[in-house]
Amino acid sequence: MTEKLPPAAKPVLRKLMELYFEGFQEIIDAADAGLDELPDGTNIWEYPLEVISEVGRPYTVVLTTGGPHIEVTQDGHFNPTLEGYWGGDKHTIHEDHQKTLERIIDIYIPERN
Repeated sequence: MTEKLPPAAKPVLRKLMELYFEGFQEIIDAADAGLDELPDGTNIWEYPLEVISEVGRPYTVVLTTGGPHIEVTQDGHFNPTLEGYWGGDKHTIHEDHQKTLERIIDIYIPERN
């Protein structure tokens, strides 16, 4: 049985997820400049742990697994979301970050266009 996070830990999950938006901008800047590396030498193609682009499944860019599990996902023609799972809790961020999330999906799953 998975235990849920205590209420005080829920903001931690959201904060961890929000930190990814800073890294996303570096990836977008590198991809737009035609570069394969971030300024710190990280290869942008090795950044996600997994990219899922299969018929019948949502497009998914997995960023972390375990505690927490964080991924960018897009199902069909719906807007992409940043989803976090930790200790049986789920949190979704999408409202203010649509263009960033769409660009991350475009970079890692170009065939969806």
